[in-house]
Amino acid sequence: MANRVGLYEDDRGPCIWAGRGFVHIFDPSPDEIHLDVIAIALSRIPRFNGHTVEHLPAFSVAQHSVLCAEIAIGRAYDLRIALMHDAAEAYIGDLIRPIKREIGRYADIEDRIWLAISDRFDLPRMMPAWVAEVDNIALATEKARFLPGSGEWQDMREPVDSPAARQPWRAGYARSRFLDMARSLGVS
Repeated sequence: MANRVGLYEDDRGPCIWAGRGFVHIFDPSPDEIHLDVIAIALSRIPRFNGHTVEHLPAFSVAQHSVLCAEIAIGRAYDLRIALMHDAAEAYIGDLIRPIKREIGRYADIEDRIWLAISDRFDLPRMMPAWVAEVDNIALATEKARFLPGSGEWQDMREPVDSPAARQPWRAGYARSRFLDMARSLGVS
């Protein structure tokens, strides 16, 4: 593995260090993916680029994922998918929606990582359409709770009352809640 100014690369392409080993970011394999690594990273990645209520901890992607699973409970959806839908962000970060839409290859890279995640945890390779609805309900809930004064947003759903959206969790707690839920759902 060659190191060129912070870039790790081998015959499969560029890699990143992810807790337990390298992940080939453009060609990941399921054996490079680990639940605990995902939980740690997602618990440290803030939603909304960290632009939430300033006197509270950042609202993490791990907490968002637990919120999505809680929302899916009442809709008879596969809670494993709701929980894991943003797991690729553990390897490529979370971008706000306007940026995601403008960066052409981001979606392709995210899809490749999702394929490795789905194979690793026996999840559907194609993200079900209902995930967007659950994600949008979570977004509305997070906006209402943690983005006061952010005005009206286009096409917002109704927020829900959920334990995972009452206050932001510190990273260690978010990681534990994410892992506990994953294991209770058989994701390991």
